[in-house]
Amino acid sequence: MSFEALGRPVFLPNIRRLKWQAFGHSIRGMGLFTSPSLKTVELGLFMFGIDDIIAQLIKSLHGRLPKVESFSLDVEPRFDLRATIRAVATLLKSMPKLSILSLPPFFLTESVVSVVASHLKLNALVENKHSYDEMAKRYNEDGCRLSFASEALSQLESLGFHTDIHQAPDLFQSRWAPRGLKHLSFGSRGVTDAAWLRSFLETLVSICPLLEDLQLHLYTHGNVPERAHISFQHIAPLLHLGLTKLVIRHDSPFRYSIQDVVSMGRAWQHMAHLILNNEPLIIRGAEAPPGFDLFSLFIFAEAFPELQVLGIYFTPVSRVFNVIEEELGPRFMKLQTLWVGGSVMSRDGPVIEGVALFLADIMPSESRLHYEYSMWYQDQEHYNDTWRRVVDSMQVSMKAMQVYHRRMTCIAPAIGGLPGNAA
Repeated sequence: MSFEALGRPVFLPNIRRLKWQAFGHSIRGMGLFTSPSLKTVELGLFMFGIDDIIAQLIKSLHGRLPKVESFSLDVEPRFDLRATIRAVATLLKSMPKLSILSLPPFFLTESVVSVVASHLKLNALVENKHSYDEMAKRYNEDGCRLSFASEALSQLESLGFHTDIHQAPDLFQSRWAPRGLKHLSFGSRGVTDAAWLRSFLETLVSICPLLEDLQLHLYTHGNVPERAHISFQHIAPLLHLGLTKLVIRHDSPFRYSIQDVVSMGRAWQHMAHLILNNEPLIIRGAEAPPGFDLFSLFIFAEAFPELQVLGIYFTPVSRVFNVIEEELGPRFMKLQTLWVGGSVMSRDGPVIEGVALFLADIMPSESRLHYEYSMWYQDQEHYNDTWRRVVDSMQVSMKAMQVYHRRMTCIAPAIGGLPGNAA
């Protein structure tokens, strides 16, 4: 494999942003676009079976990206990539203006972190995805090597990493911890006791009071012990923050009550993006675990008036909801997407129609229902079919409502002009 193209004249000398996704060995032409004027570089290198191939490419970029401010690398973790990681550590030394760095989680090794701490002053250090398979574990047996041992990372506003949850509180107690942090994505594997989560969040709230966006990716890998179940009491310390985005991922459904929703709404008045573990792990043949009542959605509508994205797991829906006879609550005014995740829906026609009418009434007409579920271990065909029927019925109902409101808008002036309604 050669990279002779990297020595040729640049095809677009004034290019500022390069996004290059390569599959197999389709990276020969990349050098034609590696201009010294580049400020943003995003690389996605997939299906490479040889570590040296990627490492050679990374090495060939050394010294060619002096003005890059944002660098992102995404690779498949199926192979031994130690040579590539070393090459990345060397490459970072040649990017003096770098302020945003995005790497796979298993690339945050001691060599990379040491370069970041000694040569760069980043505003954002994030993971471009959360990989928790066995290959990623090989690179981080003791957790992430990230540390705030110097002031180099103290200016971070965005941070994404994964480590053992037992180590996380100590990490943020460093004198150089990023106290101005606004965005944090934290992942941990092998979470067997949710009490550690509360301890971590208490530390986080005290150290990073400006946090607005928090994403928690927590997994147990296997049967979830009772003490590992996450409930509202474990995240209660977050009520002291002014969050606008919260994402919780876990193997088991998030446990909370209607009163907890009210408490969250009071604390997070500008919440726009809320995902409360809408995709729990459901084993084939196992009974679906309990969740939140779908027909209590109006509680969220009232508690979070600014909400644009909501993802929650509903308890299995089997009862018929009569939208004409039952009392309706507040509507979502700004909601754009409702993610139902692994929520189970009955195949019964009246149940589906009732759910569709309920959602069509409570959601804005331009919003959408998202039901794709990548972790579903039950009857995938049944799952897709039932929610697809809900979406189809919702669309019909929303169009009928739009026609009705348009008609009423036209009729109202005419009624006002009738003799009996004259002023």
